[in-house]
Formats: sequence, structure tokens, C-alpha cells
Amino acid sequence: MLINKNLQISLEIERISKYIANWLYSNEQFLNVITVPHNSSLIFMRGIADYLDKGKKVLYITNEDESCIDLLTNIKKNTYIRDYSYLRTYNVELEKSLIVCNFKNAIKINKKFDLVIYDDIRSLPMYNKYEIIDIMAKNCKEKGKFIAYSIESVFKKKREIVLPVLGTKTPIVEPRVITTKIDLNNDIPYTIYDYLRWAMKYEKKIVIYVPDEKKLYRVFKYLNTYCKDLNKNLVYFSKEDKDLKTVFNFLKIKKGIMVTDDFKENIYQLIKDKEINEIVFFANHYMYDYKKLVYFCGEKAWIKKNIMKEVIFLGNEETEDIYKAKNIIRSFNKEAWEMGFLSI
Repeated sequence: MLINKNLQISLEIERISKYIANWLYSNEQFLNVITVPHNSSLIFMRGIADYLDKGKKVLYITNEDESCIDLLTNIKKNTYIRDYSYLRTYNVELEKSLIVCNFKNAIKINKKFDLVIYDDIRSLPMYNKYEIIDIMAKNCKEKGKFIAYSIESVFKKKREIVLPVLGTKTPIVEPRVITTKIDLNNDIPYTIYDYLRWAMKYEKKIVIYVPDEKKLYRVFKYLNTYCKDLNKNLVYFSKEDKDLKTVFNFLKIKKGIMVTDDFKENIYQLIKDKEINEIVFFANHYMYDYKKLVYFCGEKAWIKKNIMKEVIFLGNEETEDIYKAKNIIRSFNKEAWEMGFLSI
């Protein structure tokens, strides 16, 4: 039965891949491909390869770290495409048929493409749907094709395809929300303190996310000063620190708590699929819009058999963004279950 679930998901991915490739030759101009965070770009390989064979020009916008861009990895592994370039400066290699670049470099491009794909799945979402539409429109020919790869519909009242799973038979993590009246700059609720003690007792790892460097310092200082039974296992990592040695060391130890303001921007590739639970401190902070909150939960709920990943949103209130994020995550899991993709 488990094999059938995985096969069913593989067949659905293949079906969507074929659909996208055929859609490129339809009369429609806009396509929403809606899926969970961190999903693969494989579903675009067939369509991109075929479009390039027809002499078309393609722009793929992604804000992934250039050292681990999923599309480029898939091109090298699964295709014979060589007429492509990753754009670091806007005037280099623009004659290639496939250009891959980030949002900031896409702004500088002075060229129109037959197909523009915006990948808002593989990295921390930094731009809203209006900014995404604007950058795509700037770089697409008048009768070109637009594909948005996102957790939600970007183009209103346009065709949608939904892939509600990560490629496995497990749901994505649904967050637990804890609200408190305590000022998290200076204290933590006992519920969280007790949770951290439990985690250390049973040799688990916790990552605590905070929205900025000032709060990083304050939360770390509080835990280090007032939670003496936790400070032996406490680690501080700033996203400004490009040296990932602290993160590597954290992964080597049996148990620990890492406090960071890195929203999985630099550390995701290191901690994904690891036995690490996560707490988003100040979850009601304006920095955490619903897309970022969904991104925190975009991993398999079951890390291993009988080991479930947990994500906690901790804040002073449940904001509209928290509520919306919960609903998006729940709807993905509900749809995946109804489509017969999930196994418990």
C-alpha cells in the first residue's frame, strides 16, 4: 500500500509535467501552479526543454542561493540542455536561451522572453503577488506565457494546478499556536520553558527563530542568563555571519537550542529533514507575513517512523497572517488526503 501511495504521487507529478508542457501551446497566457514550500522544479523540465527546442527564450526567476538552485541541478541531472546561464550581472550571457536569475537581477534585464516562470516555492518568499506580477510582466513578451509557482494563486481568475504534497506520502507540518501576554523581549512563558527542558531531557534539538538581530540578542541573553539548566546547550547564530561553522557544530551535538534570525535563508539546506523542532518567536511580528509562516512549515510532518516534526508559533496574539498560514497549510493536507496521497 505504501508503494502505491508513492507511485500515485509520482504519476501525478508526471501528469502535471505533461500538462504544463502541453499548456505552453494553448491559447491561455497565465498559469498558477500551486504547491507546498520547497517542492521540486522537476515538473517544469519537460515544458522548458520542449520550448527551448522550438527556439523559444525562457526566463526562470528564483531567489534560491546560487550554490543550490534546484532547477539548475535538475537540468544537469535530467536533461541535455546546455544553452542556459545563471545571471549574476544583468548584461552577461543574455544570449542564452534559458536565463535563470533572482528578483533583483531580473529588474535589470532589458530583454523580453517567450516564457517567464516565477518560483516562489524554493526560497523564503520576499515579494508579494503584485511585485511578482510586475517583474514577470516587465520581462515577458506581449503574447508570452506566465507561470507562477507559489503557495497561492498569483493570477486572479486564471487556470490553477494544485500539487499538495512534497513528493512523499506524508503531510506537511501543521503549526501549534501559543499566545502569551508576556513580553518576549524580556521573558518566556513557562509552557515554552518546560518544552525546552523536555527537549533537552530527551536529547532533541530546537531552533528558535526571531525576526531581527536585536531580538536575537535579547532572547539569547535571557535564555543564557535566566535558564541555567539550558545554557550549556545554547547556540547563537546571526544571518549576518556567513561562516556556517556554528550551524555545523550544532548539527553534530546530540541535543541543543539554536537561536537565530536566519529564516532558513542560509541554513535550510543544512537542517532540512533533520530531527529538529522549531519555534517561531514573536510570530505576530510584521516581519512574519503568512507566506513566510507557511514556509516555516514546508517540511514533512514525519521525519522518521514514530518521529514527528513540530513547529510552534509563539506570539502575543494570533494575527490574520497566522490564521491565514494555518488555513493554507491545512488546506494542502486536506486536499492531499482527499486525493489519496497521504498515509498515516
